[in-house]
Parts: sequence; C-alpha cells; structure tokens
Amino acid sequence: MDSLITTAARALAAGDPLGALKRVALRDDAPAKALDTARATLEAHADRANAAHARYLEVRRLLLIGRIDEAERMLAELDPTPLTPASRTALTNW
Repeated sequence: MDSLITTAARALAAGDPLGALKRVALRDDAPAKALDTARATLEAHADRANAAHARYLEVRRLLLIGRIDEAERMLAELDPTPLTPASRTALTNW
C-alpha cells in the first residue's frame, strides 16, 4: 500500500472521511473507489453537510479525471443547501 493510501486510511480511521477523500481525489484505483463508502456512510448517518461536501468533492474528482458525463449526473443529484456558502458559490459557477 502506498503512503497516500496509508495516510487516507488513517484519516478515515480517525473519523475524517473528507480528509481521506481529499487525499485520493484524483486517483481512480480500487482504494480510491473504496472511499466512496465514506460518503455513503455520512449520508446514512444524516450528516448532511459532510455528505454534501463529500459528493461535491467526488464531482470535482470526476471532472479532473475527465468523466464529464458521470460528474454531470452526480451534480444533478447534489443538494447544495447543506454546503458552505463558498462551496455553494463555486458550485453555481460551474
């Protein structure tokens, strides 16, 4: 396991799924995809603000790796209400 994944795993174990996601946002391998579970867990526990931010980060990752159609679909499902004002502003400028 490389150091980036190790650091992300530590962040996830420490209860920081967004920190873990940020560390692997540009990766497209199995460990990076596994962190999608963090977002799903946040949503399942009704942590709307962090779940929305995780989804926002996923959309950005998809855009950066060129998966425009997937990003567009995910963006259409994103409720911007729980996002911070800065994130909502960035989102509306896409």
